[in-house]
Amino acid sequence: MAFIISFCSAIIINIIFLSIYSKLTFEYRENSINKVLDNLELHTEKGQDLTEVLNDFVNNFDLGNGAIGIIDKEKNLIASNQSINNIAFDRFNFDEFNIENNNFLEFTFYNFKPDPPIRPAVRREQYIYIPFVVNNNQYYLIIDFEPGKTIGMLLNRDTMFFTSMIFSIIIFLIIFYLITNKKIKYINEISKEISKKSIGKLDHKIEIKGSDEIAEIAKNINYMSEEINHQIENERKAEKEKYELISNISHDLRTPLTSVIGYLDLINNANFEDENQLKEYSNIAHKKSIKIKELVDDLFEFTKYNNKDIKFSKMRVNLNDFIEQFIYEMADYEKKYNKKIKKHFNKEDVFVELDPQLYFRVFQNLCINAFKYSKDNSDIDIYVNENTKEIYITISNYINEGEDIDVDKIFNRFYKEDKSRNTNKGGSGLGLSIVKSILDIHQHEIIAEKIDNKISFKIIITK
Repeated sequence: MAFIISFCSAIIINIIFLSIYSKLTFEYRENSINKVLDNLELHTEKGQDLTEVLNDFVNNFDLGNGAIGIIDKEKNLIASNQSINNIAFDRFNFDEFNIENNNFLEFTFYNFKPDPPIRPAVRREQYIYIPFVVNNNQYYLIIDFEPGKTIGMLLNRDTMFFTSMIFSIIIFLIIFYLITNKKIKYINEISKEISKKSIGKLDHKIEIKGSDEIAEIAKNINYMSEEINHQIENERKAEKEKYELISNISHDLRTPLTSVIGYLDLINNANFEDENQLKEYSNIAHKKSIKIKELVDDLFEFTKYNNKDIKFSKMRVNLNDFIEQFIYEMADYEKKYNKKIKKHFNKEDVFVELDPQLYFRVFQNLCINAFKYSKDNSDIDIYVNENTKEIYITISNYINEGEDIDVDKIFNRFYKEDKSRNTNKGGSGLGLSIVKSILDIHQHEIIAEKIDNKISFKIIITK
């Protein structure tokens, strides 16, 4: 782009230069011709013989290698310093002149006769005709000069062309330097910023200057730095979460495992009074073992669903029928917790693409969470709504007054409503994290909302 701009600018400036130069040359020629006419008029006014004056004039007029002659209206040669080409007479048209205005005509033609004859060539010949009046008689001054030469100043067109080319090249180089110099400085600035980024200084952004290819490179480098910085932050976050995961697993496994080992030691050492106490110890150990198994199963499931390469099978499902089937299969949980799941549909048929097995797990985890933490003698409500762009599935339940729930952290791993991590209500703290992971696989969104004593989980499915 800089090359094109510089090249075009140089051409335009050169055209302007040649135009101004030609105009100045023309004005100089016109002034020179007027001086010639004044000189002729001066000599004739002194009463000198016309032929003598004309011969003296043409012989002393300096034209270099050019020829000068004077003819009358009948094209008779009155005086000349060299042989004038007859073509100058034959092609001359007197009607093109206005004697009163004292104008002149420049005439150029191409002679296709070889000169010298042994070498084929095209010769360009140029003439200037100047009308003037002496003693009430009309005459014409003919100047036969080499191409590009003018009266009083020999102008070589090759030299003028060479000069204009040199001038154009200089202008081109100046403009090109002015344009590229800024770009080179900008490139050096980008290079320095890249060096800084190579040693870990990713927060500093390159200033965007302009909208050309170099600016695009700067934008891409900034974007790359942001992405690398984002990846580093994610890696740090993942590392932190990994340690938290290990710590939480250790905490949640240690308590039931310690109980299991303790009761098994009592049984193994026969530290029980009777069969009833033995049965009690074994039942406690069994329950704690189930608790450990549930935790391990949830941990395995959470790890599986966090694998981005997991394969799942989507199919077109009638959401209302799917929820009704889910409620039917949750009958045992309704009896266990003495709570009901109620459905609320605003349309008979709502179809969506999903994996039925994974989505069953989503509804199950959300409803089990609602059973455990909802207010006694309250129900769980499932709403399905639809508009032109999205489908909404909302699962709501009422909680006890004053219960503190941080909806911004509720999908975090091992988050539990009771801050002391009391496990009286059961659960591994991974249920809602599993829900979030499954919905991420489907590219569906879930948000938690708490209004007064009601908490709602809203699944948003974009059509």
